[in-house]
Parts: sequence; C-alpha cells; structure tokens
Amino acid sequence: MEFIVIIPALNPEPCLEKLVDRLWELENQVLVVDDGSEKEYRESFQRLEKKCIVLHHTLSVQGAKRSPCTLKGFREE
Repeated sequence: MEFIVIIPALNPEPCLEKLVDRLWELENQVLVVDDGSEKEYRESFQRLEKKCIVLHHTLSVQGAKRSPCTLKGFREE
C-alpha cells in the first residue's frame, strides 16, 4: 500500500533527510513543508528537493490555531 506522508519542518534536523530516505525505500510519496525556516537551512531543503516534493511557506505557522492550508504565503523556489 502506498501512502503520501506530509512532514512539516521548521529548521529541520539532519535526521529529516534520513527519514525521507527511509520513507522513499518503503515506496511512500513524501511532501515536506518548510514552515518558514531560517535561511541557513536552505541547503538542507535543496538536498531534500532531489528526493521529494518540498513546499516553502513564507510565514511560520508554528503554534497557530488554524490550519496552514488556510493561510496564504506558499511560494515556489
């Protein structure tokens, strides 16, 4: 059975790349949502873009009481 896994990420740890690799091995589609991470993490997201879909959000919704899907601010890089 194939799943689509959505992972919100704010200033991700190096283990996120290993997690994406493992999910890929299990034949899952992966979507990582950059929740307004600092610019120093851009390289990490660029590596992830080679393995999965990455959406970048211009505004962090960490702790917000509404769904990120209702917010405007998604951008493509």
